[in-house]
Amino acid sequence: MKNIIYFIFALVPAILWIWYFKSHDKAEKEPLRLLIFSAFLGAVAVIPAALVEVFIAKNIIPFFFPQKQIAPLIIYGGFTSFLILNLLVVSIVEEVFKFLSVRLTVYNSKNFNEVSDGIIYMVSAAFGFAAFENFLYFLKFGQDVIFMRSLFTPLFHASASAIVGHYLGLAKWDKCFSKKVYLALAFSVGLHLVYDSLVFFSVLQENSLYMILAIVLLIISGYWMLRKFKECEDIDDRCRIC
Repeated sequence: MKNIIYFIFALVPAILWIWYFKSHDKAEKEPLRLLIFSAFLGAVAVIPAALVEVFIAKNIIPFFFPQKQIAPLIIYGGFTSFLILNLLVVSIVEEVFKFLSVRLTVYNSKNFNEVSDGIIYMVSAAFGFAAFENFLYFLKFGQDVIFMRSLFTPLFHASASAIVGHYLGLAKWDKCFSKKVYLALAFSVGLHLVYDSLVFFSVLQENSLYMILAIVLLIISGYWMLRKFKECEDIDDRCRIC
């Protein structure tokens, strides 16, 4: 019964957000099957992302930061570097795999033909990624993390992916934006790193200020995502008229 509840709390936010973007897609409605497929690919991307993260954590990070040197952590001067390296690995790996789940598949579809499609399909993949990731977290940590992760994690993943999606849509429309896609990917990694760091320190130091800053960052990035989606929709409308 608990697993069913966890599954519902993981899936429902993703469904609601994907429905929001589909219902606000005023230019050319994207096929629901393709949005679901994008979300599915995003969910599947959790598996290779996790495997790569575990490999790096077990084989690469210990090479630079041997376990005997970081115990006890409190007095280890390089703990901050160790922590940032861990968080940076997670940020890079997850953002890259979310990006690849769309770039190697849906991006080549004939339905990916508008600027706004970049955001729509990237956030769909992000919501799928967040749903599966949340479900795994619920199984491991139980009900203590349900509220926070159900409320914030899907929006956070989507906000980071929307940055890439915005330029991915522009690149499909105009190839001169192609290089900017990778700059956007780097920026999304930075956003991911800052958000994760704030959440981590809020738990580690039991300081609510870090969580407040994380929520503020989430609100700002979420607002940017919705505003850019509307702007892209306006571009699509003008191009259709022309």
